[in-house]
This record gives sequence, C-alpha cells and structure tokens, in this order.
Amino acid sequence: MKRSNFLVLLAVLLFLTTGFGSAAEKSLESIHQAWRRSLKGVQTYGLALQELDSDAKACGLDRMALADAVRSGVKDNTPLNLDTDSLQLFNIFVDVATLNASDRCTSMASLRVSAFVDPSYAPLLAAEITPWRERTIVISTKENHLQAVADILAEQATHFAKAWREQQSR
Repeated sequence: MKRSNFLVLLAVLLFLTTGFGSAAEKSLESIHQAWRRSLKGVQTYGLALQELDSDAKACGLDRMALADAVRSGVKDNTPLNLDTDSLQLFNIFVDVATLNASDRCTSMASLRVSAFVDPSYAPLLAAEITPWRERTIVISTKENHLQAVADILAEQATHFAKAWREQQSR
C-alpha cells in the first residue's frame, strides 16, 4: 500500500471514529436531558446523608449541620420540600468522603439527585437514574472544615435548585 493511500485510509478511520464518538456523546446528552425533564413537577425530594466515618467526625463534620446546609441551599425562591424521614421517588443523596491529616482536612463533597426505577433489562431488580450531580473537593483547617463543607453543599444545592427551576419553566 502506498504511503498516500495509507494516510487517506487513516484519515477516513479517524473521521469515522470521531463521528461515532460525537454521536455517542450526543446520545448520552439526550438521555441526560430526558432524565432532567423527569424532574418537572417533582416538588418533594427525600434527603439522604451517609453515615460519617471517623475521619469526617475528627474533622468536625456533623450530619445534621450538613443536612441543614442542603436545606438552606434549596429554600430560597424554590418551593422544593426536603423530606428526611422517608425516601421519595427522587432523592438528594449527600456523600462526603474525608481524609484527616494532622492540621488539615480534605473532603470530597458530592450531591446527587437520583431515582430508582424499574429497568427494561429483566435480570436487574432496579436501575438508578441520576439527572443531576455535582462534586467538589474541599481542603481546609480542622477548625473551619465543617463550615467549608457546609458552604459547598449549600452552593451545590443552590445549583440544583436553579436547574430545577429551569426545568419547571420549560
């Protein structure tokens, strides 16, 4: 095979591969948009916080303070209700993974809105759809860590409330 034919073949393969990747990305985005549309009209969400491990507790994190931060982030100008007593169809899950160092703490704070639905694939008992998710790494001193993580979770909740409002207006 001549070098020029090889280069043309290589260019065609790259073009086709890029096209498939772009189509897959567009398909995934259309799935995410459909999931976000499922939030339309949903006003009550469960609020579920994981148990905190010893590093999180040593860094001063407290589940109730984190729940209050999420509540404060969604309450401004949004008629969303957060139910901490029972799970709903859609739930806001708060996950915090923390590493405790001698003078500072590092946490990955993650907020996601998910629902468990009946899957179309028979062997599965349930499938999780996650129309919205945000995570942030927080590094601070131990003394300030609870406030720093709470502020981030409130900010993430505010971002979700904004996305929710946008879906309601469509």
